[in-house]
Amino acid sequence: MTTVPGLADFRRAAREHLKGRFAEMLASLGALAGVWLLISAVQDFTRALMGVSSLSLFVPVESADFWRQYVPNMCITLGSALFSLLLLQPLLLGVRRLFWRAVNNRPSGLSGLFDDFSSRRRYARALLFSLLLYLRYITFSLLMLPGLALYSLGSSGLTIPNIFGGSLSSDEFRTFGTALGGLLTLLGFVLFVRLMLRYFLARILFVDDDTLAPEKALRLSARAMKGYKGRLVSLVCSYAGWLLLCFFILPLLYVAPYIHMGYTSYARFVIEDNIRAGHLFPRQIPAYTPEESSSSSSPGKWERVDIM
Repeated sequence: MTTVPGLADFRRAAREHLKGRFAEMLASLGALAGVWLLISAVQDFTRALMGVSSLSLFVPVESADFWRQYVPNMCITLGSALFSLLLLQPLLLGVRRLFWRAVNNRPSGLSGLFDDFSSRRRYARALLFSLLLYLRYITFSLLMLPGLALYSLGSSGLTIPNIFGGSLSSDEFRTFGTALGGLLTLLGFVLFVRLMLRYFLARILFVDDDTLAPEKALRLSARAMKGYKGRLVSLVCSYAGWLLLCFFILPLLYVAPYIHMGYTSYARFVIEDNIRAGHLFPRQIPAYTPEESSSSSSPGKWERVDIM
């Protein structure tokens, strides 16, 4: 019978895997953060150059500020999202690749961070995967839209009691709208998180098998995560104390690699558990089983049994 590891076991495994690789993992996260800061800086500089406020949202269409503030702001935001897709997402896949290799004791190096930039085919494949994941983020985030709309209407102080046949005063509608809108937004956020947790394994499955189609990696992850999402949330919550330390900035240099390695250790457990249950299996013999995974260096070929 398989022993189910506790949350402390994943944290302990993270510390073990960081030995001898800490500088490499920190450098990979630093490169990722550097690109993100560069994109953010260019975005803020462009806004300042154009005299656009980053808070110019929900501007009425009939307002003069709509074309002067809202439209330019949205163009800048969309441009930043595009640069994030083109640069940040392939780098994020590279980070996942380095941490996954470390967890499986495979040889690696910082050059693996840029593997998806090594050829046009790999880059296009990485972009397609990131785009498909982006579309899921956008689609699932719409669950929060009704609550946000109702909250905005309620908090705006608009005089619209006639919509309810005069049965609701402006103050009552404001209270009702903000309370119900806030509740619906919270419920939408919970559903959003629950749905996106299905793709926790997607990047790892994708970078570990160069022949795996992007859509298939997402589909396999959604199926493999059934029954494991609650434990992942518990693992995230178990790092709460460490995350609070990050307010002092300096501890972030240790906490970021530590937490990422903990998540990757959990991903390895989920994948191994799915292999044992027959839900996932490698078409080659990379052996991500507890007995052999520490000595293997060949990449995996993941597939669902019922897809074969």
